[in-house]
Amino acid sequence: MSIRLRKVIKRNPQKPDQIKYYPTQLRKGTIELDDMVKEIASDEDMSEGNVHAILIGLTRHLPRYIKGGDTVHFGSFGPFHLSVQSEGREKPEDLTTRDVKHYKVVFVPGVELKQALEHLSFEIDSTQVIVSNEPEAEPEA
Repeated sequence: MSIRLRKVIKRNPQKPDQIKYYPTQLRKGTIELDDMVKEIASDEDMSEGNVHAILIGLTRHLPRYIKGGDTVHFGSFGPFHLSVQSEGREKPEDLTTRDVKHYKVVFVPGVELKQALEHLSFEIDSTQVIVSNEPEAEPEA
């Protein structure tokens, strides 16, 4: 099965008259928690209630561990951890918490996920061209 891509037009912010086409993933839908619960319960021979409780527990505990400074490993699937971006200072005594500009949770794919995604193939949907955030960026035909 190929990953479907669509063509997106984007304008260069430094050169507003310059536009380029980029491929982006054409997402086919969203998997809701209840759908995942049913599938996991069926595959793992567990009750839906137990699977649901485990996944909800995971969503409650993961933020607490990450806020506590822990890296959370999901076996060979991979770890989640907090990443902080900040301003640099010349002297350590000048560094304060106000220098933190951005933070995010980072997931690093583990061996199992990397192997599962090793041989991806892609297919560009030739029927769609999407204009990214600027209707006027679409060139005339």
